[in-house]
Amino acid sequence: MLTASLLLALACGAGTGTDERGQTDSRVIALVGVHVIPMDREVVLRDRTVVIRDGRIAKIGPMGRTEVPPEALRPGVRGRYVIPGLIDMHVHLTRGDLSTYLMAGVTTVRNMWGWSGIEEIRRDVASGAARGPRVFSAGPAVDGDPPVRSGAEVVTDPAAIPLLVQRQKAAGWDFVKVYQQVDPQVFSALVREAPVFGLRLIGHVPTKVSFHDALTGLASIEHLEGYDKALTGSRRPGFQSWLTIGPGVTPEMSALAEVTAARGVWNCPTLVVAARALGSGLAAGERDRAVQARRAMVRALRDAGALLLAGTDGGVPLVPAGQLAEELIELTRAGLTPYQALRAATIDAAAFLAASDSLGRVAEGMTDDLVVLADDPLRDVAAVRAPVAVVARGEWRRR
Repeated sequence: MLTASLLLALACGAGTGTDERGQTDSRVIALVGVHVIPMDREVVLRDRTVVIRDGRIAKIGPMGRTEVPPEALRPGVRGRYVIPGLIDMHVHLTRGDLSTYLMAGVTTVRNMWGWSGIEEIRRDVASGAARGPRVFSAGPAVDGDPPVRSGAEVVTDPAAIPLLVQRQKAAGWDFVKVYQQVDPQVFSALVREAPVFGLRLIGHVPTKVSFHDALTGLASIEHLEGYDKALTGSRRPGFQSWLTIGPGVTPEMSALAEVTAARGVWNCPTLVVAARALGSGLAAGERDRAVQARRAMVRALRDAGALLLAGTDGGVPLVPAGQLAEELIELTRAGLTPYQALRAATIDAAAFLAASDSLGRVAEGMTDDLVVLADDPLRDVAAVRAPVAVVARGEWRRR
């Protein structure tokens, strides 16, 4: 919960000079003596000065040889680590969560279920009327009858898909999300029609659709959906299919991972929410077996060179907003290096969002979405749990 002093700071106006209390809004910010992790390669660029002007990174150079504009806000960050703003690729966004994400270092989110308030949130964030992460969003999920959740667009006739996709495009959604009960004919129509309107299909692998057919149409798979059925021949609710899968990487996992990599399909495993869901009603040994099996599937995907995204499912009861650090830690427990885990929430996430020209890296010309950390996250990704400060849209926000 935000303290009264931080709420006051969040409301303050423009500031320059060396004042760094709470939040300041400055056209020029200089981070002097920081260690930059650019994320386009696994390296720490030590003792750098990063100059931010008008919401963009204007200059990065060696400390002492890089001019600091006299009007710049110059917070005391020497010896701190700077990474790109983090991207949570699976959230269920509400207005009340905006500041929570931002102060956790999450400067961009992919919202996974469109609803009527999202467009207003996006406009307010873009205009500065609200402070929060930039928002990419799927529309309301497309499901079969009966739908798994209320609010889905229920479709049973493939002929209805062209109009549905056209309507979602006109509404401004960035992706079409497919859900659990969609039948194979409707799924095929979605695969065919979404690209016609410049949209990509993301979401769950429908229960009635074969895993290999799903790989021909989905741009990203959420929660490792479909791998459980492909490995076991059936799907049980609450991730419990993973109970019957061995804890280590199996030849079957490796084969599925290789096909996934060959098709260029991304995965957003959401390991934390699954582990928490499995903790309900299961003995500890059972839960651990399922968790280890899911980690092994992620490791197989990594080993095959398949594409991975970091997402939390934030906003559901099991996962409050702002817990992307826990997902990154879980990805390292699955076998990713800290750098690989961070890529899934920075440079690789930006690539999926077709935003590599502005997001995901610390480089001149990129947006000023930056996170300042006390410790080196390439040594221990848990360093992202407590950002010292966040920069976004020309504003310095000290935690």
